[in-house]
Amino acid sequence: MASEPDMDGFEVTSDRARGIVSVRGDLDLAHSGDLRLAILAVEENPPPILVVDLREVVHIDSTGLRVILDASTRAEAEARRVVVVVEPEGPVGKVLELTLVTDRIEVVGDPAAAQG
Repeated sequence: MASEPDMDGFEVTSDRARGIVSVRGDLDLAHSGDLRLAILAVEENPPPILVVDLREVVHIDSTGLRVILDASTRAEAEARRVVVVVEPEGPVGKVLELTLVTDRIEVVGDPAAAQG
């Protein structure tokens, strides 16, 4: 599943078979619903590990964080995991750390580590 990039370059794609959702652009109020729909589509056949790749996200706000935290809550209830892939020292990685999301969700910098 892939969305068409919109005027500001936002795009969300998913690989249901591998349980990966990738996001590019600003993950904010205008786009958090797109991420939510993509995650819910992957969860129709829930993978043991849901990987949310945010390496190409430029900015994330509280609505984007909420979508990821909600996915984590659902995963925990079903004994699954959510792993976020992001550059830890980049802007989005720092937001995840400052908001303590990293205390609730596994965050890795290398996509290969997400499936491990």
